[in-house]
Amino acid sequence: MRYIRIPRTDLRPSVVCLGGVIQREPSPLVGCYDEFVERGGNCFDTANVYGKADCGFNANERLLGRWLGQKPPSFRDGVILCTKGGHPEPGQPFDRPRLSRAEIESDLEESLRGLGVDTIDLYWLHRDDPERPVEEILTYLNEFAAQGKIRFFGASNWKTARLRQAEEYARARGIQGFVANQPQWSYARANQQALDKVRLVAMDKDAFRFHQETGKAVLPFSPNARGYFQKLAAGLPLTQLAAERYENPGNRTRAETLKAVAAERGCTVQQAALAFLLHQPFPVVPILGFSSIPQLIEGMGAVDVALDSATLGRMRGGTSTLF
Repeated sequence: MRYIRIPRTDLRPSVVCLGGVIQREPSPLVGCYDEFVERGGNCFDTANVYGKADCGFNANERLLGRWLGQKPPSFRDGVILCTKGGHPEPGQPFDRPRLSRAEIESDLEESLRGLGVDTIDLYWLHRDDPERPVEEILTYLNEFAAQGKIRFFGASNWKTARLRQAEEYARARGIQGFVANQPQWSYARANQQALDKVRLVAMDKDAFRFHQETGKAVLPFSPNARGYFQKLAAGLPLTQLAAERYENPGNRTRAETLKAVAAERGCTVQQAALAFLLHQPFPVVPILGFSSIPQLIEGMGAVDVALDSATLGRMRGGTSTLF
């Protein structure tokens, strides 16, 4: 396993992070947690909202918390624990923001209890509220950090203009700002209309430039594009969600490129796609979600896939950023 430092922090996560939203008991995630650690993984990502639609409570955080609770106390010191708050309540519209101080504090306290910890290493705002000033948001996040409830914080599904505002304000005031960004990003180019329906924000040319300029880390979600490339390579039908978000002519061309690269490198198409994300000019730690240990092992194998500049150029299709 390789590790990478998130700039402006002392966090050194494995270059792949383990996520997951499975709640059923007994959950296959528990076996994935153990396998992930045995193979050198140390970074876990969850969210306060995961499980609430089905269970009425933060089921995924509680599952991870129970697993952590079975480990020796010293085990926590080697784990980077990430979770998210501020998502709309289940059943509420995606454009109904929940980013007031009271709402975030409520989510944060519930997350701490569910995970059974005193501090969260990297706390994400799951969504944005463009009408709320970044000054207000960064002020209460810094207060939570000063209280020891969180160590560092990041933004998920924030547009680049808002990230720039937050960056400029934090620098001007000499306070902690967002240390990382969590957008949707994979080798596939998402259909914007599908993302807009659920208010998700994807990596794009402007965001890529922002990360090049700042060196800020990216922990992308859905780095496997919902299995889009794996299904095509295996000749299997796409899931409805994968088709809605990723089926387009450009991605069909990328699928053929991936097949060729995978054959040359002796890896799977999934590993080739993940390796592309690991060969960027700023820190990238893909958040991988799996429901079985074989899937986990395959995904973690992307760490060992080396891509030279010529191959990366082919994969970008002659563009500088893929976008």
